[in-house]
Amino acid sequence: LHSTADDENLPLYPHLSSIPGRTFDPVEWTKELRIPGAPGAYNPSIITYENGYLLSARFDAHREGQNPHGRPMDDQVLLVKLNSEFQPQDKITLLRFNGGGENASGQDPRLFWWRNEIWMILNAEDHHLSPHTRQVLLAKIRPKGDAFIVTYEHFLHFGSGRIEKNWTPFIKDNELYLIYMTSPHRILQPDLKSGTCREIANSKGFPWPHGTPAGGTIALPYGDNEYFSFFHSSR
Repeated sequence: LHSTADDENLPLYPHLSSIPGRTFDPVEWTKELRIPGAPGAYNPSIITYENGYLLSARFDAHREGQNPHGRPMDDQVLLVKLNSEFQPQDKITLLRFNGGGENASGQDPRLFWWRNEIWMILNAEDHHLSPHTRQVLLAKIRPKGDAFIVTYEHFLHFGSGRIEKNWTPFIKDNELYLIYMTSPHRILQPDLKSGTCREIANSKGFPWPHGTPAGGTIALPYGDNEYFSFFHSSR
């Protein structure tokens, strides 16, 4: 890290001795993944699994000009196993979510391990509400043969927006929490039986001139009392 004209922001980031310069690039290497049967899959997440990885992604069959399983909708969620070299193994699994009705469409799936089980958070259409209402859905995934199935799913309730998305999960003391908003920071704890969430902590925001920060990957422990995550924004 080296000093830049942004050093006046240092009090906002007390663990840095200087702000990274504009040319700072944390990317060590990149690799293009091509998933057979799902060209154009996007918004992925990845966790360790067996001797490799498990990847989830969003796949719009209509937009890509194919519909491999005959399901008449976009916004499908797929899973595929990867080996240690990030090469896809076996066939993809297209997950089915009920969502209060049949064939709920899912967007922006994010995988994480919790209590030695595979979980996913995404946003999906809630058919109990008005049309085109998307809410955050929590699901538990388990393998079945060479594929995967959903064994638990529940909409999480907080806020009153017609579209709720980009909630970021993290684990503390083996309990699940959610970052509802990045700036200002608002933390929720869900009740898995009812889906109701309660706000348990909040803190002020931080300066970010590139649009409203929205949630990203699961927050992972970083040091003794911190977490590391990503957010995204647009303007």
